[in-house]
Amino acid sequence: MATKSSESLERSENFSPNASNTISENPQFAEARMSKGLGQAKDSARAADALPALTIADDVQKPHVDNAVSIWQTQGPRAAVREMMKDLSTFERDEIAKYERVAGFDRETSQQLARENSQKRYEEMKEGLIAKDPKAAAKMHLAYLDNVLNDMDAAGGRYGRLDDYGIRPRAYFENQTVNGSSPMAREMAQIAVRDFNKISDPKTHVSDHDPSTINKREWSSYKNSQIAEWSGK
Repeated sequence: MATKSSESLERSENFSPNASNTISENPQFAEARMSKGLGQAKDSARAADALPALTIADDVQKPHVDNAVSIWQTQGPRAAVREMMKDLSTFERDEIAKYERVAGFDRETSQQLARENSQKRYEEMKEGLIAKDPKAAAKMHLAYLDNVLNDMDAAGGRYGRLDDYGIRPRAYFENQTVNGSSPMAREMAQIAVRDFNKISDPKTHVSDHDPSTINKREWSSYKNSQIAEWSGK
């Protein structure tokens, strides 16, 4: 009986905490545990490394920036500015509709949020262009003016013609500083209003000169002076 009790005790000790610890300290078990732990740690490290890379890639992939840069490089600033104005105007209009109709915000709040978002989109475009062309900001403004003045010249009517009599864009620019359909239109118009006297050349001695107009001679002179400034001539 004593023998059986001893055997039972020995068998029961195989499941005691001490016995378990003894088994787990076997070098083969310890090595296996360490190998598994290192593998899990490597997997975790790889996963942690991958997350920032994915986030950065998502941030960098901005089709509106790539498109603006591509057009700038292949077709020039005037074409790029037209496309940017169109993109930003459409984006801002869609953002207003999203906040007002989908989210249920009032018109004023929707417009404010949309303008903030479109401003961010515009800044991304500008940064992308300036990274490729340090003089992009100045070229954008000149391209904007060139587009507007030529469009007014082609339209004629109340704008007049870009001939010796000149067209009347000042009121248009002043209106666009507030009511422009995109942050680019509003910013470019603000610069135009600020520099209008430089463009319209108020020092001219032509007797019928109108300081609210810009004619071909004035525009050509201003454009050439701006090109000379950024080209270092």
